[in-house]
Amino acid sequence: MRRLIRHLLLGIVATAVTVGVVAPVLPAGATTCQTHCLRVSRIQTYTYLYGIPLQANVWLVNEDGGAVRGAVVQGQWTQPDSSTVTRYARIGVRGRAEFPLYTTQTGTFTFTVLGATIPGTDYVFDPEGSSVVTVTVTR
Repeated sequence: MRRLIRHLLLGIVATAVTVGVVAPVLPAGATTCQTHCLRVSRIQTYTYLYGIPLQANVWLVNEDGGAVRGAVVQGQWTQPDSSTVTRYARIGVRGRAEFPLYTTQTGTFTFTVLGATIPGTDYVFDPEGSSVVTVTVTR
């Protein structure tokens, strides 16, 4: 029974994250979002030693600059060998989405926010109105 419940819960989580795949973005030609906007306000990166992760933390705000909770963010790491790792993370109680990257590679890494959504709403990701969408880090 516990295993069944665990699988059901995992299915719910996977379904919620899958919703982030179809994150709406501004229509082509639009300059910036006016209402129901999701904008990146900050990306903070951390580097750790000994093959333990690099990490990017992402904060989102709405069109009024207010903190956003419950959003699903799509982020992508590009590694020094040009391989990419795409992940989804939910904005948690700390107000940020966390994107760890476990790798032993060294060199220059790039992290890019590809999209964001709040499942079940009409919020759209506004990269043009964002403070930053791409950062690089070297280790």
